[in-house]
Amino acid sequence: MNLLNDLWLLRHSDIFNELYYLAYHPEVKKFKINPYLHYLIIGGFAGLDPGPNFDSSWYLKTYEEARKSGLNPLIHYLKHGTKEDTRTFSKDGGKHIEFIGINGSGKTSLYHQVNDYLKQQLGYKPGPEKTWSGIIDDVRIRALGKGAYSCLIDFLGENKEFIVDILTANIKKINEPGLIPEFQNMVMRYFFAVSSTFQAVKSDHAKPWFMIDEGFCILLADYIVDDSGKFVSDLSEKLLTNMPKPDLLIHVKTDIDTCVNRLRTGRGKIPKPYRALSEAELMNLLFKWDKIYSNFVNVIEKSQTKVVLIDNNKPLDESTKELIPIIQSIL
Repeated sequence: MNLLNDLWLLRHSDIFNELYYLAYHPEVKKFKINPYLHYLIIGGFAGLDPGPNFDSSWYLKTYEEARKSGLNPLIHYLKHGTKEDTRTFSKDGGKHIEFIGINGSGKTSLYHQVNDYLKQQLGYKPGPEKTWSGIIDDVRIRALGKGAYSCLIDFLGENKEFIVDILTANIKKINEPGLIPEFQNMVMRYFFAVSSTFQAVKSDHAKPWFMIDEGFCILLADYIVDDSGKFVSDLSEKLLTNMPKPDLLIHVKTDIDTCVNRLRTGRGKIPKPYRALSEAELMNLLFKWDKIYSNFVNVIEKSQTKVVLIDNNKPLDESTKELIPIIQSIL
C-alpha cells in the first residue's frame, strides 16, 4: 500500500516529468519499465533526476533527515519538504565552461575527454556530443520538450539588445573582402544553435552545467578584437559586456605546424570553405586566428573570466590530466 501511495504521489506531482526522465534514461523506455516505478525504487536513490526542477543527489546530500528516512528523495520532499519550504535544487547552480583554440589544436579531442570525465562526476554529459546543426538534437533540449526553436525564442526574448548588436556587427562583417558567405551563414546558424542549448540549460535547474567545444567566446572573438589586439568596431566593448561569459574558458594552444599536420593527415577536419587553400595560405589563416583568439583571451580575462591555458603539443592524455584537477576544483 505504501508503494501504491508513493506511485500516486509521483503521478500527481508536477515535478516528475516523464518526457524528461525518458530522454535522459532511454534504457527505461527500451526495456519497457514504468518510469515512475523505476524512479521510485531505483532512480531516486541512484541520483537520477525526475524533472528539471528537482536534483535528487543534491537533495539527499543536503538534507540529512531525507537521507536517514530511507525514502525516495522526491517522495520525502512531497511528504515533508513542502511543509518546511525545503529547496529542490541548489541556488548556486552549475558552471559554464567553454573551449577556444584554432582548428587542429586538439581542443575537440580534449573537450570529449573532459565531457566523459564529467559524466562520471555529474551523472550526465554537460556538453553536447555533436557540433554545428547537430547540436540542436542535444538531450538537454529534448528533455525539456520545448524544442530548439522554442528555446531560441526564449533566448532572443531575454537578450534582445545583445542580439541586435550581434546582427549589426554581422552586417558590417558580411562585406569584408575575402569573407566567404557560406562560412558566415554557418557561423550564424551555429550561434543560434548554441543560444538554444544555453537557454535549455538555464531552464534545467537539476542539471545546470553547460560545457561546449565552440561556444559564445569562439563565435564572438573576431567581432570584438582583431589580430593586432584592437577592438574591431564601436560595438566591440558592448558585445564583450553583454555576452554570456563562461565561469571557465579553456584556451588550447598548439604550434601552427602541428595544427596543419593534424588537419591534413589526422582526424581533424578543415572547415569546408578553407579546403581549397594551399598549405601556406592555411598556415597564414591559422596564424591569424591564433592571434585573434589569444588577443580575445587577454581581453576577456580582464573582465574577471577565469582562463586556463593548455599547451596541447604534448599527448592528449597528458593535457587531460593537467586539466582534470582544475575542473575538479570547481565541481
